[in-house]
Amino acid sequence: MNNEFSADKDRREKHIKIVPGKMRALQFKIFRLTIVTVVITIFFSIIGYYSAMHIVLNAVDLGRFAERQLAEVNYWIGFLFMGVTLVSVVIGGILSFHLSHRIAGPIYRIETLLNEMLETNAYTPIKTRSRDELKSLIEILNKFIQKTTQK
Repeated sequence: MNNEFSADKDRREKHIKIVPGKMRALQFKIFRLTIVTVVITIFFSIIGYYSAMHIVLNAVDLGRFAERQLAEVNYWIGFLFMGVTLVSVVIGGILSFHLSHRIAGPIYRIETLLNEMLETNAYTPIKTRSRDELKSLIEILNKFIQKTTQK
């Protein structure tokens, strides 16, 4: 029972582990790029909304009562946009972290095993996880290395 729990814990830790060195920098570049993209998209959505509202309000004379109601609606829509921005940044950050892990992890494994093969002159196949983005590249690299070491 205890061994099953520790095996599950090890498996979970492998999925959330940040790879060291250069690969960590790659992960955080992807993370930053995703967050900046989400924020810029939402920023321009807000500008577009408020620009459209400004055009509508300037084109029509609504009277004081309607203008107060629209001001209140704008106030709450501002809060809505802030909430959507916050949720989008969090979701985008989580998704980019997982995507970057699926890219940076295989690159790190390739680099580590190639350095190990250079030092030991022994062929070790590079392992892939089922959801790695570079799986086909690693399979081709394994075939190439196996072919060259057989000669």
